[in-house]
Amino acid sequence: REAVRRLQSDGLVEVVRNIGARVAVFDSVQVEHTLNVLARLEGYATAICAPHMDAAKIQESREINERMKEALEEFDPTSFTALNREFHFSLYRHCPDEHLNALLESEWARLDHMRRSSFTYVPGRARKSVEEHDRLLGLIENDAEAGVIEQAARNHKIATADALHTQAEHTRQIVAAGGHFLFIVKANQPTLHRRLKALPWREAILNDRTDE
Repeated sequence: REAVRRLQSDGLVEVVRNIGARVAVFDSVQVEHTLNVLARLEGYATAICAPHMDAAKIQESREINERMKEALEEFDPTSFTALNREFHFSLYRHCPDEHLNALLESEWARLDHMRRSSFTYVPGRARKSVEEHDRLLGLIENDAEAGVIEQAARNHKIATADALHTQAEHTRQIVAAGGHFLFIVKANQPTLHRRLKALPWREAILNDRTDE
């Protein structure tokens, strides 16, 4: 029981009355909350570790981000998400604050158990994410002030939380309108978008987000 309680407190399992414990499933609200907590933790951790990021460490992080771009082109969200985790830990793996390290590990573990990938649900966010990684590395490389780096790292994670929130709201609108299907059309598929829009849907809300 104590082990189950610990897993429950970490958000790794949920206890359902008359059923028992089960592995926590995707919950956009909980993922959003965890991303917002990580935004604060990662912002601070990235800022205090930035002075220790020499040219070799920055290059290592940059290479991880390049692999993320390759995963994006290959439509591989699983690899993309794993590399995203690796990228962020590369920025603060040498953090001298052991308590902060434990908090980061705990929140990432919680996030990993609640989702396959946020980018699966908000595909347009992935490309913007790697661009923000490049800008963040540029700030670190150019010895930007700690406050500037912290805000950039924080805003980066909050942007993912906001994108997930927006997509969840769109989905709820579709369900509330009696819809049964949600199509996410990539920006390079305008023909598919036009064909879907032309179909005689009984009732549908179409959010044109082809710019993403």
